[in-house]
Amino acid sequence: MMYWRIMMIFLVVVGMMIDIVMLVMVIFISMALLILLFIVKEWRVCALVMILFLVMAMVMVLLMILMMMVMIRIAIVMAISMGMVMLVRMLIMLIMLMWMNVTVILLAIVVFMIMVMAIYEDNDRVGVAYGDDGCV
Repeated sequence: MMYWRIMMIFLVVVGMMIDIVMLVMVIFISMALLILLFIVKEWRVCALVMILFLVMAMVMVLLMILMMMVMIRIAIVMAISMGMVMLVRMLIMLIMLMWMNVTVILLAIVVFMIMVMAIYEDNDRVGVAYGDDGCV
């Protein structure tokens, strides 16, 4: 029983670490994307990075769901063994993590929208998105 509990706590800690690292990476990637977009205007690079970005956002959502399941289970076990204070603490932590993840995923969506809009706008003037040089 003790071994299982330690394992669960370890899982949550590792999950949180991965989650936080991914949050930071997603924020940095979105900033880098915007810089690339408006300074370099290199669509192919941006598109590749964006795909990576969306994959990471999906992985974050999956991680979040998994962590929610594991953490709720731990919270219930802890509430039984240690009383209500621990449960409240766990729930606060969960809500904070959720909020951070949701914020970052929204950021990812906003960056994606900006990119799509910029590509379409540019495409009206010059056919950059399709690889031609704008000559008829």
